[in-house]
Amino acid sequence: MLAGHVAAVKLLLAAVGFVDITDGEDLPPGSIALYDGQVPKEPTFPYVVLWTTPGDRTAPALSNEHTQFETRLYTTYAGASADAVRFVADKVSGTLLDVRPIVAGRSCWKLATLYSEPIRQDSDVTLPGTNLHPMYGVDVWRLASVPA
Repeated sequence: MLAGHVAAVKLLLAAVGFVDITDGEDLPPGSIALYDGQVPKEPTFPYVVLWTTPGDRTAPALSNEHTQFETRLYTTYAGASADAVRFVADKVSGTLLDVRPIVAGRSCWKLATLYSEPIRQDSDVTLPGTNLHPMYGVDVWRLASVPA
């Protein structure tokens, strides 16, 4: 179930130029890199990383059937500058906010941000050929559905 929900989000992002290069594919010109959980040692900047919680299955009110699914979707944005991070964050947010992903057999709620973390530098990493650290920020989304 979780895989279907993540695939639906990836499809939404692919429609606006994000390309999943988790397995090391080349990034087409004009695209933005998307990584699914893992980021390579030398990533293509700017990029977004998707990662989730395993998800909760709960029972709606007055029911003993655990048919409601909810997970937290984390979108981590990284770039060589704060402006690059803001650009990617705006593009992701503009694509996902208030949209209902399409998952077979499920009726999804509109995607909504639960909270954001400030854009800041990653002092554990230094950009090659510079003395600068990449910047990153994180949005946390509610991704939920019930049977269709």
